[in-house]
Amino acid sequence: MRSPVVGALWVVAGSLLTAWSLQSVLTTAAMARPLVSDALWSDCVHALNADIRKTVDGLPAADVAFTALIPPVLVVSLTCWFSGALFVRSFSGGTLVAALAGWGWRGWRWWLIPGCWELLRTAAWALQMPGLQAFVEATVHLFFAITLAGWWSALLNLCFEDRPSVPSENPRLSRFVIASAAAYVVVFVWMNWQLYFGLLVPHGDSAMYEEHLWNLWHGKGFRSYLDQGLFLGEHMQFIHVFLLPLHVVWPSQLMLELCESLALASGSIGVWCIATRCGASRRSAALLSVAWLLAIPLQFLDIAIDLKTFRPTSLGVPLLLFAFDRAERGRLRSAVVLMLIAVTAKEEYALILAPFGVYLFLKARLADRGQPGADNPASSRRSLQKFGILLAIVAAAWLVLSVKVLIPAFRQGAPVHYYQYFGTLASSPAELMERTFDDPAVVFGRLFSPRSLLYTVLLLMPVGFLSLRSPGRLAVGLPLFGILCLLDLRSRATDLEQMLVPFHHFHAPLVPVIFWAAASALGRSSSPANRNSAAGERMLQVADRRAAFAVCSAAALGLFLSMSPAGISFWDPGHQNFWRTLYVPGPRAHHVDRVLEQVPISSRVASTDYIHTRLTHHERSYDYSVYRRAVNNYEEGVPPDTEFIVIDTRHKYSTVRTAADVRELQRSPDQWELLPDKTDGYFIILKQRSAGAAGDSGP
Repeated sequence: MRSPVVGALWVVAGSLLTAWSLQSVLTTAAMARPLVSDALWSDCVHALNADIRKTVDGLPAADVAFTALIPPVLVVSLTCWFSGALFVRSFSGGTLVAALAGWGWRGWRWWLIPGCWELLRTAAWALQMPGLQAFVEATVHLFFAITLAGWWSALLNLCFEDRPSVPSENPRLSRFVIASAAAYVVVFVWMNWQLYFGLLVPHGDSAMYEEHLWNLWHGKGFRSYLDQGLFLGEHMQFIHVFLLPLHVVWPSQLMLELCESLALASGSIGVWCIATRCGASRRSAALLSVAWLLAIPLQFLDIAIDLKTFRPTSLGVPLLLFAFDRAERGRLRSAVVLMLIAVTAKEEYALILAPFGVYLFLKARLADRGQPGADNPASSRRSLQKFGILLAIVAAAWLVLSVKVLIPAFRQGAPVHYYQYFGTLASSPAELMERTFDDPAVVFGRLFSPRSLLYTVLLLMPVGFLSLRSPGRLAVGLPLFGILCLLDLRSRATDLEQMLVPFHHFHAPLVPVIFWAAASALGRSSSPANRNSAAGERMLQVADRRAAFAVCSAAALGLFLSMSPAGISFWDPGHQNFWRTLYVPGPRAHHVDRVLEQVPISSRVASTDYIHTRLTHHERSYDYSVYRRAVNNYEEGVPPDTEFIVIDTRHKYSTVRTAADVRELQRSPDQWELLPDKTDGYFIILKQRSAGAAGDSGP
């Protein structure tokens, strides 16, 4: 047993190195921005008695003394050391001396990582490598997240060290998993609904899906009025049509938000099923299930960084996870049903199902040849091989049919719109293949770049990198991952830009692949032949430690990136994600009812985003923006049958602040009447003067 003196030395050493790195982090507001807002940085700097000055570039900076950081860091360290040791002693029943020793050296060795970050940053500066230095500084939150993940998991492992793991032979779902999923649903439904009530949910790529359902059962077709034609000209995406019976009873955006959160939370049950089937202990399976709920890539499917709160592609995530489990159990019929529904979430799900079919074929082939370590599926290996090949062929055929035939057919022959995401690299898959052979350095340079490395870390860290222990399963996501790495997101990112981050929806089909691989690896590592042997118990303990690191990794990464109460930004008054800013409706939202009173539901209305979300049940609900829409023949302005125009003057993208800024009043004041303001200037409402102007322009 180590001495508590050794533990104390680790605490002091880790504290000093962390203080050293924090000194650099607090030097400028820009460097601290991955951790805290500029306002909170300013408060921290002033609390350390440092003055804020301007750099040569005009950016705020401060000279924080190393000696000023040592006392607060040591106080936090020593407090956590003693309180953690007391917690470990009460939980495990050991002595306080042993707890102090174990918690000190096992916990604070992780505090060396911030020191490594500082050494790497200093080396990049000394070697005059500005690119590396910029990358290291921009990813400081990842270094601190790994530090916290290891630190927290050390505490968990010490608490459970002397408590035997419960084998997974008991198939009953853990109450802890159910309670965690329920807590996720409550929190995220509240957040989603408050964003809606606060008039912060955009119509485009979010509330327009509710308009699809409303228009469908009101005889207007499967479409929104953002553009002419059916929505199938955008994506082969119609999974939300399955919610139509619920929408008839409860025709609201709130219903879609609830269903999405329920669907995403149900994935934690799928993780539990896979992990326990593969032999993981109940404790390990429960911890990895919670990691699913805490995972940043999953949470940003529920609420994207741009506050798009509902996308049908999210509904396919748990279906794909359950399909993986059913297929590996040999229950192919139910797996097929789940896959068929999942692929309706978006055509790119076929990009996962095709390699999954190849995986099933190879897995059955290995088992057929009697390869060591190959699993024997419950169904016939021959049947599984045939099923795998058939699945790969059908999925690939559906993907090609969707992208090359069906979607262009609904776009009057135009290619799919998301080819533009490749930027200057290519304008089509064929051109991308040609570019790969003609100029491979450019393509592979983007594939194997710092931005791809960052993307990999952000996707795998929420499972503690467990997925890497099941490379065969993880490889199922490689085709889609490779395509995502080639995307050019300069219009969506800043500087360093073009960084790939799982803050939107592109990565949705990868989430079930990552957790399927992690859960399988966790189960395999804890399932030796003899459960009752000493080796078997050791394997269970190793798996428990890996699961603990996974859930702590998800929580630590979420601390710096999550928009939920588990993230710093939720509580940071200076951050755009502060709870009072996002989840407490302001005066702008309170005037919505006054707008709806003046615009009859039977009318055809054009509106700016955000208020557009509340007008989807009107006869027509057009977009009022600078975009030239097909529904108006790609001309500026609104469709000729528009009867009302509603302009939100205070949303963040508004360029119209007063009636004097309205182009219709500037160019054709004889055609539009400005209605009396009943909203204290928050909204401008125009009414078409001509009684016969509202002509019929089709369904």
